[in-house]
Amino acid sequence: HIYPPLDGLRDKIGAPIELAESLGIEALLHHSPGCLYPKEPERSACLHIDTIQVDALSGETRKMNFEGDARYGEACEGCSGRSEGCHGLPSAYFDADEPAAEAWLTKLTYRAARVAE
Repeated sequence: HIYPPLDGLRDKIGAPIELAESLGIEALLHHSPGCLYPKEPERSACLHIDTIQVDALSGETRKMNFEGDARYGEACEGCSGRSEGCHGLPSAYFDADEPAAEAWLTKLTYRAARVAE
C-alpha cells in the first residue's frame, strides 16, 4: 500500500502545484511518471535509476533498476517522456489492475519535443 490510488491522484497533486506556483515556488515531483501532472510533465523527475550489477565471480554485468520496478503501458508508446527520463508507472499498479493502469496513462509531448517541432 505504498502507492496511492490512481483515481483522483492528478487532482490531488495539481492543487498544491498550482498553489505553490501562485506563491512563486517551483514545485517538482520526484520519483513520479510525467503523466502524473500532464499540464507540465517536465516537473517530474526520474522514477528509477538504472545501475549495472557486476557478478563478483563471473564478472558478468547486468543492467538493473536501482529503486524498483516500473513498466511502460500502451499510452507510453510514442510518448516523448521515454526519451526525457520517464521510466513509466510502477509495476504495482499494473499488477493490481492493469486496465485501470492503462486507462490512467496519458501520451504526452514534453517541452523539449514541442520546441524541436
